[in-house]
Amino acid sequence: MLKRRQTSWTFILVGFAVLIFLSVLTFFVNKSNSVKRAIVTANAIEFNKAYTGAVLRTTVGDIKIEFLHGKAPKTIYNFIELAEKRFYNGTKFHYVLKNFLIQGGDPLSRKTDKSLYGTGGPGYSLPSERNDEPLSQGVVAMANIGNDTSGSQFFIVTAPRLSPLDGKFTVFAKVTNGLDILETINDVPTDNNVPRYPIEIIGIEIE
Repeated sequence: MLKRRQTSWTFILVGFAVLIFLSVLTFFVNKSNSVKRAIVTANAIEFNKAYTGAVLRTTVGDIKIEFLHGKAPKTIYNFIELAEKRFYNGTKFHYVLKNFLIQGGDPLSRKTDKSLYGTGGPGYSLPSERNDEPLSQGVVAMANIGNDTSGSQFFIVTAPRLSPLDGKFTVFAKVTNGLDILETINDVPTDNNVPRYPIEIIGIEIE
């Protein structure tokens, strides 16, 4: 009888020790992750300074954009990383709302099933970096479905102005060359705002 009680207490003590160990481990893992996030955020501003913008090579011509440093450092950092990993290569401008905006950056737009377009991403989401940059023609911003939900998809404004939407999206760049290409994409025939023939991003070169 005494042996059984001792065995039970031994199991309880071992279980308690395991719980304490797991709790301590979780604390340090979480602490480590938050430090890593802070380092990435802090480094993003310095890292981005080395780059002025990018050239989007498309099947209808090139669009040159300039980064808005100081407006959205984490978003710019993410865009550069994805571009350098060739994440955008072969994706399409899958959504064209005439005289409003064109949208691209979805990895699922490489597929033939158009019902998937607009639902893909890099597998993670970014914190919102909404700012006071007005949504005017040529402005580049991240697509989202709410706070902290953007990933890889972005849009370029084709309307002269979208005042009602100011402050609702993370603006991170502006078109400096290639507005004629923007107009070409804006004018493509569409079915339910999806281009009838593909407008692909061949690649994005960071400058």
